[in-house]
Amino acid sequence: MISARLRYAGLVLAGAAFAVLAFLYACSGRPAAVLLCLVLTGVCWEACSYVRRAAEQLQALHHQARRRARADMLTGIDPWARWCCEAGFVSHGRQHDATCVRERP
Repeated sequence: MISARLRYAGLVLAGAAFAVLAFLYACSGRPAAVLLCLVLTGVCWEACSYVRRAAEQLQALHHQARRRARADMLTGIDPWARWCCEAGFVSHGRQHDATCVRERP
């Protein structure tokens, strides 16, 4: 998977290349090629905007999860408490309460 930074940089460079091509075609008097290059420039830069928004959303989700984990650690909530206290499971050496250890008959 290509990282967001590489995708963003590649799309910016492709958009800039299409903009330069549009200028060069405009200087040589080719309006159809200019229009095509300008459309491709817009597509590349719109894709850059999409990549940036997606990366920001993913980063916000990671920050939110990190804040939630820190808050759980500060309040003493054990995220595995329900898992280890199910019937038949041992708490992996941690002492929670009597329900964490399977009772022997």
